Amino acid sequence: MQMKVCTVCKEEKKLDQFRKYSGRGKLGLRPLCKVCQREYEKTWRSSSKEERQKSRAKRREKAAVYGREYRAKNRAKYLIAECRRRCLKRGWMFDLDNHAEELQARIDAGLCELTGIALNMNPVKGRPFNAPSIDRINPKKGYVYSNVRVICFAANAMLGDWGEEAALKMAKSWVAKTEKR
Repeated sequence: MQMKVCTVCKEEKKLDQFRKYSGRGKLGLRPLCKVCQREYEKTWRSSSKEERQKSRAKRREKAAVYGREYRAKNRAKYLIAECRRRCLKRGWMFDLDNHAEELQARIDAGLCELTGIALNMNPVKGRPFNAPSIDRINPKKGYVYSNVRVICFAANAMLGDWGEEAALKMAKSWVAKTEKR
């Protein structure tokens, strides 16, 4: 009867006490006996579980940081995609795909083209009032490069609902009232 020595417990055991290990060794058997192999697997599972969790958490954090940086560098692409979606839904004209670099440069300038307020360039959860936004100067012309400007989200929301005249009237009234105090 053929015997084999376990590399861990150093005992000589029958061949049926070793698991198969296809393509390895002269006999095609693992170097550890079944008992030692089970013990090794128990300790590996218990010790590596925390390590695997740490590794996954590290990869998730790294991916999140990369995603934030990518979105910050390519903000125009995200804004253009949203404009494209609106145009398809409503049948408006659209040509911003050809002007992504120019729009990104305007966003990178960091100022609202309507109010002069500094744009918030840090991607955060939610939408800050001064996040960059693409506005249609004349809403009837759609999203064509000659008809858009990069403004802060709050100004775009206000203009979208009431238009420039109402927004200007409200702003003037507000300024006049605060100056009286």
